[in-house]
Amino acid sequence: MSEVSDVRKAFEDSLRRIDELIESMKAERNKIKAEFERRLELVRFGQVDWERFEEFFEEPYVVIPKRPNEWYVIAPKWLNFQIGWLERATKGYNIFVVNQYVRLFSSIPSALSDKFQFKEPLPVKVYDGMLLTGKELQGDAWEKYKRFLSRREGEDRIRIKKGYEFRLIAQMIEDGTLPFLAKPVVEEDLREWDGLQLRGYQKEAWREFLSKGAIGVFWAFGSGKSLCCMQLGRAVFML
Repeated sequence: MSEVSDVRKAFEDSLRRIDELIESMKAERNKIKAEFERRLELVRFGQVDWERFEEFFEEPYVVIPKRPNEWYVIAPKWLNFQIGWLERATKGYNIFVVNQYVRLFSSIPSALSDKFQFKEPLPVKVYDGMLLTGKELQGDAWEKYKRFLSRREGEDRIRIKKGYEFRLIAQMIEDGTLPFLAKPVVEEDLREWDGLQLRGYQKEAWREFLSKGAIGVFWAFGSGKSLCCMQLGRAVFML
């Protein structure tokens, strides 16, 4: 009789747990139903304009001038969208800042670039005391930067005044020009090292560094900038 009693008790416990699960599922069902009805009520009273809702996805951001040549770009957090650098965030929106420097370290969608109306910089470079212009741009570069320059040398370069190279580079960056030539890293310039376990985007930064010889790392807090730069520190350059 004891065994029968134990079986009956186990059976009743199982029924009780099933009843509790059913009640829990009913409560969850009622919660989902209430949320659905709440959202349906918004539509019923005209708080969602479906035509405008479709238009939103054609341009799901707001561009607001901040100061000359600088803008806020505001986008909802649920949208996978990133541009410039994140200045701050609200409960529902990310607020980015964009200026001419953004073009030096990231690409800008053409639709947005048209809104910013950036001036196209001169694609000239600085190397070994020279401003490398190419034949077509030597005249334009001389007119634009002549206060930093001493004389033309040949048809495709201009000698920089002694002591003015840094000032010229600073002005070029201000104008939106990246003044340096890419110089890929060769295997002989790398230290022997076991390395770090890099994440996907860190590996991409490493590949960019190897192809260009120098990069800027502009990531959010806690995203691994220091670790990435430790990996970049493998490279040794003879100056």
